[in-house]
Amino acid sequence: MLKETLQQHAPQKRRIITLRPLSPWYNEEIGQEKRNRRKLELRSRASGLCIDGQLYVKQCETVNAMIKNAKTTYYSLVISNNAHNQKVYMLFSTVNKLLHRKPTAS
Repeated sequence: MLKETLQQHAPQKRRIITLRPLSPWYNEEIGQEKRNRRKLELRSRASGLCIDGQLYVKQCETVNAMIKNAKTTYYSLVISNNAHNQKVYMLFSTVNKLLHRKPTAS
């Protein structure tokens, strides 16, 4: 009886959750700055003040710069570690990923 009442008032819903692997260059510092950016965005939308908007834009620039630096550092390290052996799969897959190439069927 309790189960039926619960099902009637709060039926179970199926959700599809897509799990994506974390990017290898992503770190907790970037995550914290992204959370700060979201807080500033909400504050800017709620208050409508010019200063809150400027803080939000500044935080966006900071986060974007951090992501760019992290990606640059990571991919430079991967390429330099595999530069001596061009047959290494990691080097070619990294270059293809950077150039947004799709694998072709043989």
